[in-house]
Amino acid sequence: MAGLTVTLGTVTTVAASQRQIPVTFTNRSATRCSMYGFPGAQLLSANGATYDIPRSPLVSSTRIVLAPGANAHATLTYLADDTANSSDFAATRLGITPPDERSSTVLPWTYGPIVNQEGATHPGTYIMALTPGA
Repeated sequence: MAGLTVTLGTVTTVAASQRQIPVTFTNRSATRCSMYGFPGAQLLSANGATYDIPRSPLVSSTRIVLAPGANAHATLTYLADDTANSSDFAATRLGITPPDERSSTVLPWTYGPIVNQEGATHPGTYIMALTPGA
């Protein structure tokens, strides 16, 4: 989506090892655009491994119209691995794909490793649907 930028906000602690960070989309174009649903999110390691972040049903999807300069965000919740466990996922980058798009923006991941819960029924790492505002 030309004219759309992606940034990461400030991390907040939700529980002992669970943290949240807003993934903010800003319309930098001169025209309005609309978004609906979930962004794609994938953590990437230095050795090329990937960790697909599942989508959470905690926030319902709504159509969002972004005027020039307006924002929408999706909250990324992750389970930090503060113990340096050998089964953690050592992310170095985060790929974000806007809904209905195929191109990703890759951002540095400087928040440390996450607990690897691939295949978990109720994982502690997930992304929510987009909501208006930053």
